[in-house]
Amino acid sequence: MGEPLGGRVISGSFSRLERAIAYIVSALIAGVTLSLWFPPFQERPSGLREWLAVVSPGPILGLGIYFLIRNSRAARPETFKPVMAIQVAYLANAAYCLIGFGDWQRGAYCVLVASAAFVLQILLVLMPGRDSLGDRWML
Repeated sequence: MGEPLGGRVISGSFSRLERAIAYIVSALIAGVTLSLWFPPFQERPSGLREWLAVVSPGPILGLGIYFLIRNSRAARPETFKPVMAIQVAYLANAAYCLIGFGDWQRGAYCVLVASAAFVLQILLVLMPGRDSLGDRWML
């Protein structure tokens, strides 16, 4: 039988079930974000900000998929890959919301800070020669 849920906290790694759940959740979040591209769900963007909001999740998700594939081939810590998958999906959705919605309030600034922390963590893990950095910088 596998590890109980919450295994990362106890053993330092995720169980197979936890990794599968993380990848499924990230794919669902990415799918919801990308569904905003389809006409039944959204009217045609009218201004520059709306166009940026609609277009920005695609490159973010594409870059995230590239980093996940690159990490799967490299000797990177397995513990960070499921977290990175969820973070990339979050970043794409956050970019859509932060760019698309005007008149920021406190919640938007919290999302901006969390997004900056996720970007920093992903960049630190992707640095060459830093295989265990993801474990030390896990948010």
